[in-house]
Amino acid sequence: MAALFVLLLAQPMLNSANADEMAERDEIDSTVKKLLANQDFTELEKIAKSFLNDGARTSSGLWKIGLYDGAILDAFHCECSDESFWNRADENLRDWIRQYPESINAHLAYAHMLLEKAWSVRGWGYANTVAPANWRPFLEQAEKTRAYLMEHKEIGISDPRWNYLIVDIANLQQIPEIEYEALVGTALDRHPDYYPMYFNIMLHYEPKWGGSAEAIEKFARESVTRSRSREGEGMYARIYWYASQSLYGNNLFQSSSVDWLEMKQGIDDVLKAFPDQWNINNFAKFACFARDKEKTKELIDQVSSDFVLDAWGDYTIFENCKTWALAE
Repeated sequence: MAALFVLLLAQPMLNSANADEMAERDEIDSTVKKLLANQDFTELEKIAKSFLNDGARTSSGLWKIGLYDGAILDAFHCECSDESFWNRADENLRDWIRQYPESINAHLAYAHMLLEKAWSVRGWGYANTVAPANWRPFLEQAEKTRAYLMEHKEIGISDPRWNYLIVDIANLQQIPEIEYEALVGTALDRHPDYYPMYFNIMLHYEPKWGGSAEAIEKFARESVTRSRSREGEGMYARIYWYASQSLYGNNLFQSSSVDWLEMKQGIDDVLKAFPDQWNINNFAKFACFARDKEKTKELIDQVSSDFVLDAWGDYTIFENCKTWALAE
C-alpha cells in the first residue's frame, strides 16, 4: 500500500503533454479502491488532503479529488438486495468515521454508500423500468443521504464534493426549479471551477428531464461567465464535450445548440493549460465533426505517434478526418 501511495503522489510529475490520461485515471481508481478494501483510512486521508490542498489535476485537467470520490462511489456499486453487503459497508465506513470523526472524507464516503444503496433499490434502468413499489424507498433513502450531509454541513460546505452531492440529490428529488437554480447557483459560487459540478448540473437540463438543447446552451454560457477568470472560455468546450458523451454522441453539431466558434475558443483555452494528447485527440475529432478543416488540420498535426483510439472510438474516423484535413 505504501508503494502505491508513493506512486500516486508522484502523478503530478507525469503531467507532460504525452502523459497517458487513462493510465493516470486508472491509477487513482485502483489505488483508492485497494486502500478502501484494506481499510487503510490513514492513506486515504493523506491522498484526499494532498489532492484538495494542491488542487491536483490529471494531465487533461480533471480534478483528481473528483476521481478519488468516483472510485469510492464505484466501490459501493452493488446491483443487489443483499443486506449483508450494506451492513458490512456501513460497519467499515463507521470505522473510518470513528478514526477521523472530523474528516469530511469519511462522511462523504458514508454518504456515497447511502446513495448507492438507494440506487440498488431503484435499479439503474430508465424510469419506466422501475417497479412502482421501489420509488418510495428509493426517495426515502435519497432523503436520508441528504439529511446526513446536512448534519455535516459545517465541515462539508467548503468542500466541492459535499456541494456536488447536495446538487446530485436535488437532481433526484426534482425540487421546484426556482429552488434548484438557487441551490446550484450557490454551489457554483462556492466552487466555480470544479468541473464535476457543472457536468452534474448539465444533466438536469437534458430533454429527458424536461430540459432542452436551448437550456443546455444557456447553462453553458452562464458557466463560462462564472468560471472565466480561471478557465477562460474553456468551460464551454468541457460542458459540450460532456454533453456529447452523455446525450448527443457524434451528432453534437446536428442535434444541440452548440456554437462552434465559442467551442473553438474554449478548446484553445483548455489546450493552453492542458496540452495533453487526450485533449488534442478529442478536440481534433470535434473540429472534424464541425467541418472546420483548418482547425482539424491544426490539431491533427499535433497528434503524436501515440494515437489515442479511445478518443476517436474508431480508427476509421481518425483516418477519414486526417485525409480530409490534409487534402489540398
